[in-house]
Amino acid sequence: MITLTGFIASWRSHWVSVRPDQGSLASFITGATTSLQMALFSRIGTYLARRFNEWENYQTKRAFNNHLIYKTFVFEFVNRFNVYFYIAFVKASIEGCVEKVELPGGGSELISVDADSTDRNCLHELSSQLQTILLIEIAKNVIELAKPMIMHKIASYKREREYAEDKTSGDCGGGGVDDIMMVNPDTGQATISVFVQEALDKPSYGTLEIDGTFSDYSEMVTLYGYMTLFSLAFPLA
Repeated sequence: MITLTGFIASWRSHWVSVRPDQGSLASFITGATTSLQMALFSRIGTYLARRFNEWENYQTKRAFNNHLIYKTFVFEFVNRFNVYFYIAFVKASIEGCVEKVELPGGGSELISVDADSTDRNCLHELSSQLQTILLIEIAKNVIELAKPMIMHKIASYKREREYAEDKTSGDCGGGGVDDIMMVNPDTGQATISVFVQEALDKPSYGTLEIDGTFSDYSEMVTLYGYMTLFSLAFPLA
């Protein structure tokens, strides 16, 4: 994990040194790659934490959840924050930084500064890394919120059409139990009304051994860590 972080940072520096005109693109691509790396290792770490918890065979659900939180927190802290600590405190001394310089005629350009230089500062690189990953996290949250709403609207529209067709064909009467149960004339089987089916089709919030709030709070802790530990590099966060 940490080795891959160092490789991506070196890739960014090499890209900027070879093609200074593509500095912004290099920052975005490497930032997106880092975000993908974090997501991949997060899935692996969460899976291993749950498996280890199952093997340890805790006697109570509370003990199971507490130890799962400990394991997940330690792994996620290393996974989510190692790249920022590397850029902020280590990268400048090992391989130099990608810095933003002002051009004489106006404008700016990204350049790669060697580790031997006394005037090196990885603040811009840290800021661009934070900006890219936070933008990706925002996009993921928007998709996360919009997808269930869209899927629900589509499923609800389909069921309403089926219900309207059944009502038109006279498969259900008016009022009472007939508003909830209908009989399919082709199969002779009872079908459930649209509003009952919608309630039954709602997905459960919690999955596996832990409540669904676990992943939500884990994400909130990560974002809060970005904002508190590295707010100087990206105040907009």
